[in-house]
Amino acid sequence: MTDAALPARKRALRAEIAARVASLDSEARRRMDAAVADRAASLVAERDAGVIFAYAALPDEVETRGLLARLAEEGRTVCVPRVREGRRLAWGRLRDVARDLAPGTMGIDEPRVLDAGDLHPDLVLAPGRAFDRQGGRLGRGGGYYDRFFANRSGGELLCGLCYAVQVVFRVPRGPRDVAVDRVLTDEGEVTVL
Repeated sequence: MTDAALPARKRALRAEIAARVASLDSEARRRMDAAVADRAASLVAERDAGVIFAYAALPDEVETRGLLARLAEEGRTVCVPRVREGRRLAWGRLRDVARDLAPGTMGIDEPRVLDAGDLHPDLVLAPGRAFDRQGGRLGRGGGYYDRFFANRSGGELLCGLCYAVQVVFRVPRGPRDVAVDRVLTDEGEVTVL
């Protein structure tokens, strides 16, 4: 694959996955969201993660608000990103999911206050359009999470959350695309090779 073909392959896969997710029944999605949330909560407990960086889901992503509230109620530090200049992510703590989130400029719920500057995550729960068994992650195309992942200091576990229909044989990846360590779906954990 040439570098020139990579953007087109990514766009095609994004469109294919968007169609797969759009075809899911809303009741089935609620059950699937709950299954992924339960797996993520188990992973948090297994790793005894005190600081979790996660995301507030868009309508076509695995819903996370219930999970975020659950983790915050357990006394864990839960942070979500806000988009900043230069396609960078800055993080804010959620103490009360309903109160601490507000619609952002890109239609994504974001933290009202950015107060997690010195925090280091034990676990990062990341969205993605598609994932593969090699840890490949296809985002929405802005590179926000790849920039954030590239600056990781070590020790944190990067985990993608998705529906099983979003797992593909191979995600097209370029040199700046950062792999995740684990992938959790409604059907279980995808073994990352």
